[in-house]
Amino acid sequence: METVRIFRSADVQVVHLPRAFHLDADEVRIRRHGASIVLEPVARDWSWLEDVVGPVDEAFEQAVAAPVEGQVGPDPDFYGL
Repeated sequence: METVRIFRSADVQVVHLPRAFHLDADEVRIRRHGASIVLEPVARDWSWLEDVVGPVDEAFEQAVAAPVEGQVGPDPDFYGL
């Protein structure tokens, strides 16, 4: 198991990820899982869903993005999709 140092700058902690742990992403979600901190790349499209339900088509993407009359909730962009 690799270890890395934690750098502190004011109220922020910075961890330099070794090359083997680099993410192909510009943005990540961060959450705690017990004593661990988990970083997950934010999906920019629906490709992640293919592993779960198979390919999605353009009609699906349009339906998800279309507002539903009377719907109360966050904007679809809130989820980063």
